[in-house]
Amino acid sequence: MNEESLLEIVRKQEEQIRAQRFESAYFWDQQGNLLFTKDGEVDRITFSDEEILRMHSAIATHNHPHGWKYSERDPRRAGYTFSSKDMQLACQASLLLIRVVTPKFRYMMKPSLQGWNKTYGEKSLHPEYQRTYQEVRTEYRAKVQARLILQTEAESLLRHEVWSRVAARLGLVYCREEF
Repeated sequence: MNEESLLEIVRKQEEQIRAQRFESAYFWDQQGNLLFTKDGEVDRITFSDEEILRMHSAIATHNHPHGWKYSERDPRRAGYTFSSKDMQLACQASLLLIRVVTPKFRYMMKPSLQGWNKTYGEKSLHPEYQRTYQEVRTEYRAKVQARLILQTEAESLLRHEVWSRVAARLGLVYCREEF
């Protein structure tokens, strides 16, 4: 199966789970075969070691329903990109692609050509995320204090800005599309 056909299958599934009020995850192999699905809670899905082995080298998508609890006028309604736990899982399972959908956006992250694994996540990705998170949080706090942006805007944009910088620094492919 070519990549575009596979991504069309993934996008159709994302349309179905985007408005759910609990998280659901889906995993496909490179031929477009659905490996398995799992539903979770409003803000998390827990995977067993066996499930992590089953998702090795898969294409994964899931939803982040958190944004639905805010009004349409609240910037946080857009939802949030990947959590650090999402990316820890991506590394641990050596996912080929991880995606997440929110009320407003679709986010995607791919490893560099060297790929990623558990060691990469622990020694490179996670430390860079922590450093960058502190950097961006400090910048946004200053912008809020200077009244350049609202606190709700800072909350809405924080993780996206962090992952944008982390991806650029580590050679990852990260993007966001609006629905």
